[in-house]
Amino acid sequence: MGDPNNSKKPFNYNILSCIFIYIWCAIFLISSFSIKDSGSRSFPQVVCVLAIILATGFLISSMRGHQNEKMDFSGTGRAMIMAAILLVYMIGCNFLGFYVATVIYLPVAMIYLGQRNKIVIASISIGLPVFVYLVFQKVLTMQIPLGIFG
Repeated sequence: MGDPNNSKKPFNYNILSCIFIYIWCAIFLISSFSIKDSGSRSFPQVVCVLAIILATGFLISSMRGHQNEKMDFSGTGRAMIMAAILLVYMIGCNFLGFYVATVIYLPVAMIYLGQRNKIVIASISIGLPVFVYLVFQKVLTMQIPLGIFG
């Protein structure tokens, strides 16, 4: 019979996460080739390559046993609520536009995540859209989704 002291090694969920990242990157990378402008295409491709490199490092580290801690799902409900808030934001970007949706999303997300300093909430909620407007629309002349206001 088998050795009673030889316990079965637990499943390493980090490997599953790496596989998910590889699949996501492959889909995203293949999709990026449909972008006509090579300059616009390069950013998502660089992000995909970096994600693949980081996932490979994480996979190697996980297989060596450096990341074999037990899974803790205690914050799953909170993460799902945050994911729902993010989904509403993404839908809001299509209807209300990036700027309006962002000014609504940022304070809601920050308050939900525990930020209570009103100055921080206000400055980030207004400062980030202004920064995006100045850098992306004025300097880089990129089109930002304006929703019904565009």
